[in-house]
Amino acid sequence: MKFINSTQELLEILSNKKGIIFLLGQTDTGKTTFAKELIKRYLEKNKKVAFIDSDIGQSTIGPPTTIGLKLIKCNEDAHNNNYSNLYFVGSTSPRGYFLPMVIGTYKLSQIFLKSVYSTIIDTTGLVLGDYGQNLKFYKINLILPGYLVIFEREDELKPYREMFKNNKKIKTFIIKIKSDIKERSYAQREEYREKKFREYFKKGKEQILNLGELSSFPPIVEFKSRIQKFNVLGLEDEYNKLLGIGIFLDFEQNENIKIYTPITNIKKVSFLKLGSIKITKEVKKII
Repeated sequence: MKFINSTQELLEILSNKKGIIFLLGQTDTGKTTFAKELIKRYLEKNKKVAFIDSDIGQSTIGPPTTIGLKLIKCNEDAHNNNYSNLYFVGSTSPRGYFLPMVIGTYKLSQIFLKSVYSTIIDTTGLVLGDYGQNLKFYKINLILPGYLVIFEREDELKPYREMFKNNKKIKTFIIKIKSDIKERSYAQREEYREKKFREYFKKGKEQILNLGELSSFPPIVEFKSRIQKFNVLGLEDEYNKLLGIGIFLDFEQNENIKIYTPITNIKKVSFLKLGSIKITKEVKKII
């Protein structure tokens, strides 16, 4: 366990490290900005890197409600909006979605593990209290990153130091963040989510799916009884790889449902996951 005095010092240390780097801190503590700068350092050394964004509410990779993975081999990869893989959680908050958050982040962390120099995992700001600690502990415990970076304002994340101080697999770095990092308001975060949804769905169109030909979670009978207009859906192929997300519009005749989605390979959809959230009025305007 090591306390680091400056961001630049930590960037220099980690840019020479190979393996999984897990970023941990409250909302608006600079985790995403740090990840971007670290990626830049790897690219300067001609190192391929994978970046996982598991902040399902303020995602920088893919639409909200999903965990995103991007393979970055050059500066163009770092700055475009493409993604390599997504995992559908179905909510913009991790509360109540313990298992998909942990499982999804782990599954994505394994995809490029052997083909990249490093994998950087950015996380939600839910770190305090019993739920936050449980979520992050089990996520770290399953993934077993080589490096854990704790972004602290004061000593609010001391419990994590205690959890992992004797773990020989994980090297822990603690950095005190500057007080001048600007915190975003709830309204700003909500506006960002809506913007990301609009960007994702702007090239969408109405599609028809036959429930009799598909599997789902929850199972079809419960799925049909729970789904409501404008619910967000995860659309997966026969291997349970997420093709994209959609919006439920209505039931049609003969077990058909109408959805709105930007994915074009609709015939590959084999499995549906029901999300808990509905899109907002602002997003509805583009449908």
